[in-house]
Amino acid sequence: MSCQPQHPRAGLVGTAAAGLLLAFNAMGADTPSSPIPLLMAPAALADTHRQQNTPLPDRVSEALAAAQRFRMVQLNPQALTPDTLTKGSSLYLGLFDDVHLWAVIDRVATDINGVRSVRGRIQDSEHGTVLLSIKDGRILATISLPERQQEYIISD
Repeated sequence: MSCQPQHPRAGLVGTAAAGLLLAFNAMGADTPSSPIPLLMAPAALADTHRQQNTPLPDRVSEALAAAQRFRMVQLNPQALTPDTLTKGSSLYLGLFDDVHLWAVIDRVATDINGVRSVRGRIQDSEHGTVLLSIKDGRILATISLPERQQEYIISD
């Protein structure tokens, strides 16, 4: 990865349908046509933890303490299916209310373990990338904007 993280990464949160988004800064971008959204409405998992007053796992709490801000998100299951994100696809990353990024997918590969790797270039960013690792409907994503010293992590 071209950007060294300043803080530890997040661990697992909830189920495959819920994810944790950690932000290490914020920004905005312009809109391309027909993007595939990676994230949907905020996840119900965050509300469940608040309503039941149950603690989050230790590794999640540690990651949250290091993050500048975070939110629970709902992943778009369509974006995780093998035929959706292909070379040339446009991916919309609505990370926060004030952070909207778009990427164009330029590389897709599947390794021997069945992990699908997707890389995209962030529009309006000279060196910005999004890296997705997808396996069995689960995801780990890193969005790096090194020229702005910003990094976002999505983990389920």
